[in-house]
Amino acid sequence: MDTTFTDREITILEVIGEYGQPLGAWNLAELLINKGINVGTSTVGRTLNRLEKKGFLTKKQSNRGRTITEKGRAFLSDYRQEMQLKPLNKRLRDMLNTRVLEKYLMVLEARKVLERAIVRLAATQITAEEIAQLTRNVHERENRHRQSKSHADLDIAFHTTIAKACRNQVLSLLYQTIATLGQQSELFQALRQRVGAPYLTSHREILEALKINDPDRAEECIVEHIDMLIGDVKRYWDTYFS
Repeated sequence: MDTTFTDREITILEVIGEYGQPLGAWNLAELLINKGINVGTSTVGRTLNRLEKKGFLTKKQSNRGRTITEKGRAFLSDYRQEMQLKPLNKRLRDMLNTRVLEKYLMVLEARKVLERAIVRLAATQITAEEIAQLTRNVHERENRHRQSKSHADLDIAFHTTIAKACRNQVLSLLYQTIATLGQQSELFQALRQRVGAPYLTSHREILEALKINDPDRAEECIVEHIDMLIGDVKRYWDTYFS
């Protein structure tokens, strides 16, 4: 989606698409007035030229004006879909960054459903290179823990590598959305500092299950890992936010 378009340009493209016949600057300006948009014909003309250069409108044919192209219709379809998804994306973002315990736990339960499917697929699809990457991640994570250094970035990287290893782009994107929007956040960092050792063990156990390509064991490990998170969130929530 090209985000450089103005609302006026979108409206002009929609009007031309709805009209169904070639439109020139004069007629288009009158139609825009009916929509409460008062803009001069010279401005409309410049906008038409820009949309034509983008490939969204046909070239001007004498005095017949322009019509919308298939590329223009595809753009409008994507734009409308994006507008429909925008409020849903906001609601999801609010859920993922919530400071309400019940909602936070809902997100962790959703993660459990998502990641158990991811890790089962990853156990049969993961490559030697990805195993090596996870191994380096676990070693570095343990080193930072011993030095009392933050390893939140390594936690995200560990789960993201597994998500990519599942070879399902939809599942991978869903996980990355959750991770990016806050579920591997400062609360988890506080939990790691308080009860860090079990989390280190659980990552190593997940890795070992993936090494032997055992989807059942890998799923069992990820469920135990997230259940541990859920338990600790419940236990320390009030302490963290007090």
